[in-house]
Amino acid sequence: MKRLSLVIVLCLVLALFTPMTIMATDAANTYELSELELSVDIPDKYSVITRETDAGDPVFGKYGISKESVTAHFETNNIYLNALSNTNSEEIVVTMLSNTMSDFNTLSDPMLEILASKLEEEFKAYNVNILDYEIYHHAQTKFLKIYFHDSANTAYGIQYYTICNYKAMNFTLKSYSGDITPEQESTIKTVVDSVKYNTISANSEQEEGTSSSDYSSTTDDPIMSSDNTLADVYNVAYKIGRFVAMLIVALPIIIVIVVIVVIRKKKTKQVEGASEIPTQQTITYDQIMLNESAGETMVLSADLMQKQMYVQPYLIHIRNNTKIALNKTVFSIGKDVNHADYCIMDNSAISRMHANIISRGEEYFVVDNNSTNHTYVNGMMIPSNVEVQITNGARIHFADEEFEFKVE
Repeated sequence: MKRLSLVIVLCLVLALFTPMTIMATDAANTYELSELELSVDIPDKYSVITRETDAGDPVFGKYGISKESVTAHFETNNIYLNALSNTNSEEIVVTMLSNTMSDFNTLSDPMLEILASKLEEEFKAYNVNILDYEIYHHAQTKFLKIYFHDSANTAYGIQYYTICNYKAMNFTLKSYSGDITPEQESTIKTVVDSVKYNTISANSEQEEGTSSSDYSSTTDDPIMSSDNTLADVYNVAYKIGRFVAMLIVALPIIIVIVVIVVIRKKKTKQVEGASEIPTQQTITYDQIMLNESAGETMVLSADLMQKQMYVQPYLIHIRNNTKIALNKTVFSIGKDVNHADYCIMDNSAISRMHANIISRGEEYFVVDNNSTNHTYVNGMMIPSNVEVQITNGARIHFADEEFEFKVE
């Protein structure tokens, strides 16, 4: 159960922290996502790009991006559809990772409740706060519906998470202008309701001929039913008997494995005691970090973790050659002497709280805070309230003040 919970956490966090990409406009409302084996409807107010969007779409030139760069971003972050609102204040993201579990339909509602309850504490380790959750019955599968916001309060969202046909999928709406509104909640629900899977695995707990509405209102476990028939009792007895038979077959193998593991541990301790050579400490659960680029868990060695402690991002103010250490998760630049972390008082083109630099693990982003004279990255103006990733050596202009971003 703990392992399944961790896999779910990693899939969800990956979706929550996927950077936003400028989207292309597609006239159609329905999008076929062949690799996910489904179709989904997106409202007209969003500009949409999928992995199948044609390279000749004029939006690539409009925003100064290429089909190749967007495709690489999608593949790195397991994105299959990204939709940006016309106001740039919200986005819808569809992601997918392969999973060893077949389908949420094979889990009862009480089991899904247990899984969801275990997510709250584990999400906090990734600076994401779960506000509420519930189980949502789609026409073809079940979803965990999760309300969340990040610890910096820069993004609020609703995420529908499911596992279907051995694919862990997230349908997420993120708002960058404050709390989720009723209209936004209705929008993402409409999107999820429009999802049509080409194939669906059989629900082991739903009787043949039972409709989805009947299924959502009846008990999942025949043992928990107050009106069991003789067939139900026979079915339960058969399942218990089959489980006992499998346990009898597997028990000798389990005992042999346990004995081998114990013997190896004893031998290892004897070698350690005789050699008196210090060994590397075991990496604890708290030292497990999320590798977002691969969507997998990566255990960092003690040497690498120590090396990362000395990585320090900073800005160089070109005008006066000042080195500015970015020593906060959200570092603000502006002319407000009381609130800006780095204050530029002698330039009237700078807004009071002009922009933020956000540090997230080993990735860094700049966000323009609706400034009057805008923010530019490598000569290109960025939209307001949108996280734009920056890398070592990036040239950033806050209005006409030039900075260089460095990570050493």
